[in-house]
Amino acid sequence: KTLEQLCFAHRNEGGAAVVVMTLRQKLEMEQLFRRAIPESERYGSRFVFRQGNPLISDDLNMVAATRASTTIVVSDASRCPEEADAQSLRCAILLDELVPDKGDDDKTRGHVIIEMKTSNAVPLLRYSCSERFTAVPTAHLNARRLAKMICEPFIATVSQQIMDYRMASCMFVEHVPEVAGLPFGEMAYRFPDAIVMGVYRGKSGQARLNPPIDYKIGKSDDLILLRPTTMHSSHYKPLDTPIEVPSQDEWAQQKREAMGGTITALGPPVRDSAARIYGRNAAAAGAAAITAALSTMNGKPAASGAPGGNGYKQVQRVQAQTMWS
Repeated sequence: KTLEQLCFAHRNEGGAAVVVMTLRQKLEMEQLFRRAIPESERYGSRFVFRQGNPLISDDLNMVAATRASTTIVVSDASRCPEEADAQSLRCAILLDELVPDKGDDDKTRGHVIIEMKTSNAVPLLRYSCSERFTAVPTAHLNARRLAKMICEPFIATVSQQIMDYRMASCMFVEHVPEVAGLPFGEMAYRFPDAIVMGVYRGKSGQARLNPPIDYKIGKSDDLILLRPTTMHSSHYKPLDTPIEVPSQDEWAQQKREAMGGTITALGPPVRDSAARIYGRNAAAAGAAAITAALSTMNGKPAASGAPGGNGYKQVQRVQAQTMWS
């Protein structure tokens, strides 16, 4: 599934070179993926399989792990979660030591994603490695997703679509230096074809969804975007100037001129005692009036609630007023 999504993610730029290192033999892996992902479904991406151990520095240099733009360390499914995380943590530390740190502006150090199965390994990774390493606690994420699906079954479809590169749009976490220092409320007018859901703080490893509109985008902040997948991240840029949107007064003036100078309200307002008590909240007024009418019906004989009775007429009147309001 990971290689399949990588093929879809790079299909707009003609594919990418994906190097896979595993303990299994090279010919075995080539035959396996020739059936799983045929050439026609790779969209120009090229798979290179190598047999090696990710805990040996010579094997990592053999696959040019130090020069890769992105490295994904998949947890060993044949081990228990604690042992698998220990092995992934050792691999992450080795990768971090192979590439010297030349400062925050060094672009030669690619991003590294580490799959973790236990929550205790996440702080260890942040303490042991640099900021370019990101931990993905898959067990924790799956548990949350299952809990959400129990309460809201549609979450399964939504979460699958926003994380699938085969869809017309999906979720991206991208670093956009052009918006550094700008308020978050301006992001909606800088990305007209995207939904800016929040920011991801790389230094703290925390995501902040829907921050205040006056929140200033930091230099190290990444934007969480729901945007089209037809354009690669390197080509997707914000607008130089935000889109100008007319104010509400200008919109009302345009509507007033289009309708002949007046804007009329549809339907009569609610004028009973409940409306005077609740003010302009017509929904609350209607609910209170219906409750009062039902109480009146319950306090009278059953004949009064039949068609033609006083209680039935009162409910009809209140329902009509609530519908119009």
